[in-house]
Amino acid sequence: MAPEITAGISGTVYDSAGQPLANIEVTAMSQEQYSWWSTVKSTKTDASGAYTLSYLNTGIYRLRFRDERGQFLTIYHPNAMEVESALD
Repeated sequence: MAPEITAGISGTVYDSAGQPLANIEVTAMSQEQYSWWSTVKSTKTDASGAYTLSYLNTGIYRLRFRDERGQFLTIYHPNAMEVESALD
């Protein structure tokens, strides 16, 4: 039997000056067997910096924020440089 899909994660991405950031890739990652972290679902922020990752299985996730344009560093919530250093 497949697990129920009942969870979602949403938020808003801002720069250090408090301005919303559009087109930032937000990725939910979960830890797999043997301690590997894998991508579960990704989305991009809208013009107001908002994002929603819907239809997730209930569980523990870590979030990655990546600017494909390269203007901002890739970080994991909260302010970690690597997924292993991030918090659930």
